Amino acid sequence: MDLDVVLRTIEGGLRPRWLVCLGLKGLLDQNRPVREAFESILKLDLDKPHEKYRLLESKYHFREWRVRTGSAPLTVVFWPNHSSRHPFTGTDIGKWRDACEQFKERHATG
Repeated sequence: MDLDVVLRTIEGGLRPRWLVCLGLKGLLDQNRPVREAFESILKLDLDKPHEKYRLLESKYHFREWRVRTGSAPLTVVFWPNHSSRHPFTGTDIGKWRDACEQFKERHATG
């Protein structure tokens, strides 16, 4: 499926509150058309996240942008890395659980 179609469906049809992207930073740094699709369709500046915070005890970061899809808010989250890459690899799911807990605690409401 074409990336433009996917992003336009998210932006104009599905309108989720959250879009969590796993391990896309390298692809977006290396592939100009993919980067331009994200920036133009979701209207975000990939070089300037609204929030950037470190995954506990690592060199990796969460990156977040707050944008609007139509009249609805959307938070785009770039997870620190893909689940098949360091620091999430191996049979110990502790780092993955820690990342999920950190994200949940940061965004918990009520």
